[in-house]
Amino acid sequence: MISIKDKNWIQNAEKILTLHNSYGRYKMIALVVKGNKVLAIGKNKYLCRQAGSTLHRDFPRGVHAEMDALQSNCEKGTMYLVGETRYGTKISSKPCTFCQKLLANTKLKCIIYYEDGILQKVKPSEIG
Repeated sequence: MISIKDKNWIQNAEKILTLHNSYGRYKMIALVVKGNKVLAIGKNKYLCRQAGSTLHRDFPRGVHAEMDALQSNCEKGTMYLVGETRYGTKISSKPCTFCQKLLANTKLKCIIYYEDGILQKVKPSEIG
């Protein structure tokens, strides 16, 4: 069940999302919280090769928001995921298959994300 506290943290993540500049097709935020303390903020990032003075975006390497947040060594918190296109349209923030496998092996308490416009709350071992 999604609590009022969870809804407030999702709203905080959405506010952070508006500040995130992503040069890709969409932007994602992973906010990890324990109690009332933010443990980590992860953002999707596109790292591009640079050849001489020209920036090549034809072969980007990406870091997903979940991966970025987990690098902060956060344990036993709750992860809130939100995302939107570069035009501000909300998108499903359900983790991709790779991130689902990554999250299944964490000590996070639960993961909260949007799927088809509805908030979902799952344990890491149940995601998928």
